[in-house]
Amino acid sequence: TVHPTASISASTSFTSALNLPVVVTFNKPCLGGGGFTCSSINACD
Repeated sequence: TVHPTASISASTSFTSALNLPVVVTFNKPCLGGGGFTCSSINACD
């Protein structure tokens, strides 16, 4: 199984805001209904 890869972008490269909207774009559809989760700020599945 080859897992999809993702790129993450934000409207600003640096902020001290508590919340920052980001856009996550996958290279192929995520099928199977498992969803997208982040177990920490460094690891998203």
